Amino acid sequence: ASSMRDTDDFFTDVSMGRLPDVSFLKAAAYKNEHPNFSTKISNGVAFVRSVVDAVAGSRYAADTLVLVTWDEGGGFF
Repeated sequence: ASSMRDTDDFFTDVSMGRLPDVSFLKAAAYKNEHPNFSTKISNGVAFVRSVVDAVAGSRYAADTLVLVTWDEGGGFF
């Protein structure tokens, strides 16, 4: 629990150059693209884009791998 932080901290850490070696991000419920939770698929798309753009525009861009996964076999994907 001591290593878990809010998603907003990820964006701060990227911009301040203090990103840890490994980060796992989970979108808030209204951005997670799950049926009956997300208000719009575009919220999830915008979340993923904001993460990728933050990394791509940072000093981490040249040596960072971003993996995007979905945790369901049904639903939108």
